[in-house]
This record gives sequence, C-alpha cells and structure tokens, in this order.
Amino acid sequence: MCISLVHGFIPHPAVRLGGQAGESITHTEQAQLGFIRSLTRFFLDSQNGKSENTDKFQGEHTIDQLYQIVHPDWTNEQVKLHSYPLKRIVDTFQMTDALVDLSPSTKNLPSAHFDSESFAESNHRLMELRKKIVDDANNPMINLEKARERIGSFLHTLQDFYSHSNWIEMGKTVINDRLGLQEDIGPVAGIEQATCTSTGCKKIQSQCNLLQKIILHKCPMVYYDCRDNILDDVNKQGLLTSGYMSNQFNGKDEPVIKPTSVTKCSHGSVMDKTSHQEAIGGINKDTMTPVYSPHFYLHLDAAKLAIDATERFFNDLRKDIGDENFDRLFAINPTDEQLEKAKKSLAEREQFHFLTSTLSIGLSTSDLNFEKTVKQRLQEILSILFNIKDPTVPTYDLSDYGVDKTDGNIHSGSLLIDGSKKLYKSRNRPTVFAKFRNKMFVIQATVFVNLVLLPFASWARGTGSVYSSPNMDKNCNKTITLNGDKLPGTFFSLSSGNYEQNLNCFLTIKAPTQNQRIILVIDKMDISCDGDTIKIYDGKIDTTTILNKNQSQQCGTTKPYFRTINSNTAIIQFTSNADGKVGSGFVINVAINFPVATCSRNDNLYRCKNKYCISNLFNCDDRNWCGDNTQSFVCR
Repeated sequence: MCISLVHGFIPHPAVRLGGQAGESITHTEQAQLGFIRSLTRFFLDSQNGKSENTDKFQGEHTIDQLYQIVHPDWTNEQVKLHSYPLKRIVDTFQMTDALVDLSPSTKNLPSAHFDSESFAESNHRLMELRKKIVDDANNPMINLEKARERIGSFLHTLQDFYSHSNWIEMGKTVINDRLGLQEDIGPVAGIEQATCTSTGCKKIQSQCNLLQKIILHKCPMVYYDCRDNILDDVNKQGLLTSGYMSNQFNGKDEPVIKPTSVTKCSHGSVMDKTSHQEAIGGINKDTMTPVYSPHFYLHLDAAKLAIDATERFFNDLRKDIGDENFDRLFAINPTDEQLEKAKKSLAEREQFHFLTSTLSIGLSTSDLNFEKTVKQRLQEILSILFNIKDPTVPTYDLSDYGVDKTDGNIHSGSLLIDGSKKLYKSRNRPTVFAKFRNKMFVIQATVFVNLVLLPFASWARGTGSVYSSPNMDKNCNKTITLNGDKLPGTFFSLSSGNYEQNLNCFLTIKAPTQNQRIILVIDKMDISCDGDTIKIYDGKIDTTTILNKNQSQQCGTTKPYFRTINSNTAIIQFTSNADGKVGSGFVINVAINFPVATCSRNDNLYRCKNKYCISNLFNCDDRNWCGDNTQSFVCR
C-alpha cells in the first residue's frame, strides 16, 4: 500500500479520525465555517432593522439555527426541509474542495496548492475560477451546478495559501485581500534567492509501531520540528515563499524539483523526501503534529485566516452578483421543485458527504465551540465504525467521484500512521482537545482496521470488485469489473522503485456489459527499455490485439496517449527484468464509454459525437474520454 503526502489542510475528516490529527481543522470544515459566517451576514442584512431578531444573531449558530432565527414560527421539520437544499449545495463545494487533494489532475499540481513558490500560477488559477463562478451566477439561463463545484476548487487553493506560504511567519494577522482579485499579491522571493536554513530544525527519529511498518515499509520515521528556519531577510522584506515537495508536476506534466543551487524551503512531512535536502525540514502548517507539519504550532493561526478568507470570498461574491443571484446560487430560499427533492431525500434519510449539521460558528472566530466539535467527531467515529446511517453525520464517501474512503493511497492517507502519544498544546486551544487526542490514540488501531485493512483484504481476496487505486504489481492476475453507475473510472499507478523485478503481470479490466467499451488514457510513462515493457490488449492476449504496437509506447518516456478498447475487456501486461534499471513507472486512467441508447436515459452521462457517452464525473480534465476529442460536451 502506498501512502501519499499530506498536501494541505487535511482534506478528508474520515482520515483524520483514523489518525491522531484530531485537533486539526480540515479544508471542508473551513469551507463550511466560512460560509456559515457569510450566511449569517446575509440573514442579518435581510432583517431590515428588526431588532427583536437582530440580537439573536450574536454568538455561534448552525445553519438550521440561523433559519430558525429568521423564521421563528417554523417547526423543526420546516427548518430542516427549507435548509436542506442549501446544505446539499454546501456539501457539493465541500466535496470539490477535498477532491483537489485527491484527484490525480490536481493533487500533485503546485498551482492548486501554492506549493513550490508557484504564486503567480496559483493566483491565476484563483482569478480564472472566480471569473467563471461570477459569470455563471450572473447568468439566469445557466445551470449553477458547475459554479458550485468550482467554488470548492477555488476555496482549496485559497485556503492552502495560509498553510503553505510564509504569510503567518511574516507576522500577518489578517488575510491577503489581493488573492484571486489582483495580479499582484505581493513581492515573491526570486528563484535564485535562498529562503530557508537548516538552522532551527530539530530532527526527530522515532520507531514504528506495527501499523506504521505495514504502511510505510520503512522504519524508523524521520521528520522535523522547525522553528525560525525561514531566513530573517525573507520575512523582514515581506517576500512570499512556499515549500517544495517531492513528486510534483506542473501543468505541462514536467517534474517540479527543489533547487539545489540555493537553500529553498521544503513543504515538509514524514513522507516528503525533499525535507531531507538542504534546507532540511519544511514550513507547512497543515496539521497539529510535526509528523506531517514542521510548523505544526502555527496550524491554528493558519486555519483562522483560512476561515476568514473563505468568508471574505463569499461576502465579495455576494457583492459581485447581488443578493438575488446569491440566494439562487445557494438556494437560501428554495424553489418548490427544490423542496420536493428535499422531501424525498429527507424521507430516505440521505446523508451528506462532508457537511456536518452540528458545526457552528459566530461572526468572530472565538465563537467556535471546540468542545461541541469534539463530541461531534466522536459521534462521527461511532457512525463510521458501526455503519450507522445517521443523517446528521457525513459519510465521507467520495466513491461517486472515483475515490474510495478506505483507500490508503490518497493524499493525507499518511495521517493514519501517527503513533505519537505526545501532546502538542496550543496556547489558544482548550484543554479538552488534549483529552480527546488521548482517546484518539486508543481507538486508532480499531478505526484503521475497519476503514483500511479489512476492506482492502476483502477486495484482494476476490475478483470482479471495484477498487479506485490499485497498484498493478500488487494485483497481478486479477480482474476488475467497473461498476458503470457507481464508479465509471479507476486509476492505476506504479511509482519509481516500487514495482518488483522479474514481473510478468496481467491485469484485466472489464466493463459490466458487452455493449460498453473501455477507454484507457496513459497519462505518464517512464519505463526502462532494457527489458521492461507495458502492453495493452483488446479482448484477448494475441499479437493481433496489441493496441500499443509502437515500441515507443511500450517503454521509455512518451507523451500522454489514449487507446480505445473495442470490446468490453482490456488486458494490461507489465513485464520487468532483473537488471535493476527502472523508471518512475506509469499512470493509467480508465473509464467506460456507454452506448448512446443508455445516454438518452441517464442524466449523469454526456453524449459524444461518436454515439457513445461518458460519465459527467470526468469534467474538463483535458483527457480524451470520448475517444474522438469531443471534450466540449463535458466542459459546457
């Protein structure tokens, strides 16, 4: 099992529950908290001087409590019904916020995270996303689902600025109000300018427990606790910098490598190889533990500004599109059609993916009730462990988006390996979290076994199951049947040095019906041509069915390409010899093409010009999923 880096504030609370980062504030929580604040201001402004209600907005509130203040004559059932469409929309942008760390197209992209000093590129991403959101929200003829999804993508990058850059270390206590609005967001350290020093970083080496040995495959663990490791001149001059990290690629799929000519900062984590290069350590503030965050002690400061920036985005958006469009974008006052859908969902006790109904905040960060949040997280743990379908507890299930919550091979999966019992207390954090952290350690193994080991073992024993991210060399001679309705695509990868020598590995991928076909997009290939090859067969293993007959597409380094399987079965063969020469492996994405007859009956499919359809989950990722380059059908 391969574990990825922590790559931002924790994106996935279920992962946090299984580890010991229980004090950390996640991306999805920041998104919900910032929105609640903005919604409070919207309702407050709508009261038109009704003093009897205005005073009630003081203090912290959940979404339902805000609706109850505005509509004091409503019953609890009416409040839940009328707030449900809005909460479903909040859940949507929480999902897309988390997906930035989980999607293959963005998780290793520096501009999606303000990593590797990509300030211009990251800010350009924010400006582009913001413009599309505003344009869609101002157009009454456009379906707003895409705008809502883009909000999450925008928020993730915005929030990462405070966790990954040195904004906090420069002594800033307010947000950078230029982000996503102006080209100039402040002076940036030059590419040839040193930004960090190894001085101030304490190397920590700890032995692995059993779970850590299973996941890491290397012990002991080595990580850093860094204090004042950013050069004084950088902070005093107000120069922005951020950390480099291993396994990153820019928009052209070119590797982004930490410079060696000057001492640049690393992102830092037990899994970040660059943290052992000069300057050692790192500067990220993603979590409350040094195992993943060398500047862990600044996490709460970064999270506070991330929540402030999230609220500011929603407040500015409201100004740009007006109250009427803001209301429509978030279904604050839902239509009759939206209420009918809400009735059905409530009757079926549908759960949200990330939204937590009990999460509350006031117009001041000090209004956030952490003790209530602790109780809520314990309830989440019980719900996950015992599979309780509680509509007030999120599922954290992103299988609809091709992400398996039990898969350890996702960003922030490494949170499951924290075995440290040491408590890192914050001067601003209530002591209740220290007690909670000890409880988290006690149940860590139970959560890990239930969420990761047992589901993984169950899948490995059988064939024909769906799994989102298998390592091919660990699953030779197995068959994966894609579930076209639930998981239309999957993802395979091999990393440098991970695959075994003397392999002759076959992996069969099947579409569930004969009239469906498979599209394979080879995103990356770097395989030694001294005996290592990858071959793709259509339907059966035969010299006449090889689809990548060109040797340049079987080994070496090649540009991304796609292959269409005309049958419903694709067979991938990977062979390696024992000469010890390996590249960085390959990345293959797989999806189903549906026949046009199915497309006409399914709103979740987009029609291609070639009379096939693709899932609408593959939105604008620049891959040729149709097989005929009709990406405009996905990107409209």
